[in-house]
Amino acid sequence: MIDIASMEVVQDIGEQPGSIKSVRYSPDEQYFATGGFDNKVRLFDVASGKLVREFTDSLKIEAVAFTPDGHYLATGGHDQAINFYRLSDGELALRLPMARVEYIDFTDNGRMMLTSHEDSGLLSCYLLQSNTQSRGNYQQIADKQLNNRDLKGGH
Repeated sequence: MIDIASMEVVQDIGEQPGSIKSVRYSPDEQYFATGGFDNKVRLFDVASGKLVREFTDSLKIEAVAFTPDGHYLATGGHDQAINFYRLSDGELALRLPMARVEYIDFTDNGRMMLTSHEDSGLLSCYLLQSNTQSRGNYQQIADKQLNNRDLKGGH
């Protein structure tokens, strides 16, 4: 990590195996996650730089993103799915099959997830919004795992 004001390195996690393709801070900035071509997602403590948890996907990882509530870490890459890992216990909570995932992002309120994919050399963008799709993927996640009151009650 680099302090932008001083341009000094304030945290160094050391050399990592494989190419790191994605890195994100958790919403509370307590953690950051990396994902890369060694099929691993690593969760680090920001203050200490220590490895907290490791998740393994079957193939290379190109995208990591925290849900806005900070309860889940979404990962995607070459195994053609988005995996949602529950941070409280490290368990895989949900696996959504889709084309090779290159980017994942959520709106601040968690109502929408934006992903991009590379399939047959074409880049496509998908916007999943629960309140406009009768069986939208994000609504399925909310119903099964995320318990997002905003999605369920319209608050």
